[in-house]
Amino acid sequence: MFGYLTWHPSGRPRVTLQPAEIGGVIFLELEVQGNGRRLRRRVNRAVADMERCGVRRCVMPSDWPTEWRGGLRPVEEQNLRQKVFPRLLERLCRERHLDLSGATTMLSAPFVGQRVWEAADLLARRSRYLILSVEGGEELRRQLWRRYGISAVAAGRPALQVCFGEPVEPVPALLLGPDCSRRQTVTYELPARLRETLEGREMTSQLVTALWESGALAAEEIRVRSLGFGA
Repeated sequence: MFGYLTWHPSGRPRVTLQPAEIGGVIFLELEVQGNGRRLRRRVNRAVADMERCGVRRCVMPSDWPTEWRGGLRPVEEQNLRQKVFPRLLERLCRERHLDLSGATTMLSAPFVGQRVWEAADLLARRSRYLILSVEGGEELRRQLWRRYGISAVAAGRPALQVCFGEPVEPVPALLLGPDCSRRQTVTYELPARLRETLEGREMTSQLVTALWESGALAAEEIRVRSLGFGA
């Protein structure tokens, strides 16, 4: 089960913990209003109750106090981003007015995995040149040459980069690795059938990820509205 955390710093101190259905998925929702030492003890007890119910990952606002976290951690977005990578790439190119057919792209990753192979395959088909900065990527480089006749070079100046780790070049980056949602924002669009169930809750990337991981939302239904470039 996922948790859902909300905090309203002002107002009369109040702590409410109860199940809530969001997008057809049951979350254990903790709503906190107010601040202060006494409130902290009440929040910590509620967090402990969530952990006893098996909750570990939560849709968590960025301003949620560290001392209230306990063993809870925010929902990480990297698996969803890797799944919808083609749509993210399309949005990046549209917003940056890039034509990959005549451009050089870079793919960087700390290791070779299935998602790295898939990303490399797509970039090789879309780009004129591909720079690989992938640890242990020699076999990947050979396969790209056999399939597409593209020589994945090791240096150069790309127009954009796709990163499963830290950005390598000071050019527009699409982040697909750990902690990606903290360093780069993506705004998704949900189908109308799910938007109507949010009841005023913000449609964050964490919530979209939780709905997708829970099976309430198919990857094919997710649209990318905007992509941040501050990474």
